[in-house]
Amino acid sequence: GWFVEVNDQWPGQAMAIKVDEVLFEGSSEYQKCGVYKTAKYGTMMTLDGVIQSTERDEHAYHEMMAHIPMFVHPNPQHVCIIV
Repeated sequence: GWFVEVNDQWPGQAMAIKVDEVLFEGSSEYQKCGVYKTAKYGTMMTLDGVIQSTERDEHAYHEMMAHIPMFVHPNPQHVCIIV
């Protein structure tokens, strides 16, 4: 099947990604979460129908999360970042 993201943040456009396998779909009282295996983007996570991260672009998110604490700490020796 396909995952299709249609969002008011991006009027006039949509994103469709072919899904090879649904790894998880669930909801809490706060949000709906999905995790999918895709051919082009690897594992993909969505929240409330909006793509949050994929294996293909995760390096950009990890880099941003790591740089801020590394620059703020005066002498980082051992670092553990839990996402």
